[in-house]
Amino acid sequence: MTNDTLRIDGLHVGYRGARVLHDISIAIPPGTVTALLGPNGAGKTTLLRAAAGLLRPTAGSLRLAGADVTRWSAARRARHGLCLIPEGRGVFGALTVRENLRMMLPARAPRSRIDEVLDVFPDLRSRTGQAAGSMSGGQQQMLALARAWLTGPKIVLLDEVSMGLAPLVVDEIFVALDALRSTGVSLLLVEQYVDRALAMADTVHLLDRGRITFGGPAAEIDRDGLLASYLGAPTH
Repeated sequence: MTNDTLRIDGLHVGYRGARVLHDISIAIPPGTVTALLGPNGAGKTTLLRAAAGLLRPTAGSLRLAGADVTRWSAARRARHGLCLIPEGRGVFGALTVRENLRMMLPARAPRSRIDEVLDVFPDLRSRTGQAAGSMSGGQQQMLALARAWLTGPKIVLLDEVSMGLAPLVVDEIFVALDALRSTGVSLLLVEQYVDRALAMADTVHLLDRGRITFGGPAAEIDRDGLLASYLGAPTH
């Protein structure tokens, strides 16, 4: 029995007969941050979608808090503490901020839980009656994080949370992520800003053409050498 929040072993995933991920193995301990980095087209989003249950692997296994979830649906994985925040935020634009939050409130949780979350994301408090789709991209990303917070997740999978956001908003997003991590939630982070990801991460996995080419402590990564040439990604 593993104590890891999420454990992926020997995962293979493909589309229409073409294999995208090859023998992926990643272990994410409780309360830690794992950065998943790699060039465009490496398979990062595919890996997050497979972990969330949106894609069925052709081989390998996934365990969530010790339970074998390989054949579980995405909905069942979500009920057991796995939360995916996709690129594009995934909020309901026609609903208000408060309606978006109420949708994610667990059945037995008190309504006061929403106020607690709004204390963490104060910019949303004055917008609870506003349609989510009319907010800025940064505010929508905050709402996506607040929705995740409400579910009491074991692990949150984050796909490019800073994409298209102004630097000051990105700062706020990472403060919120650090607060979420401080509650004991594990994070699997796909992020374009390499230095920000490394500053937060305990562990880094580099993905290239569907294969893990490095896995280890963030402190072992040579930012100025390996990542600059390997990723060609922004660093701030």
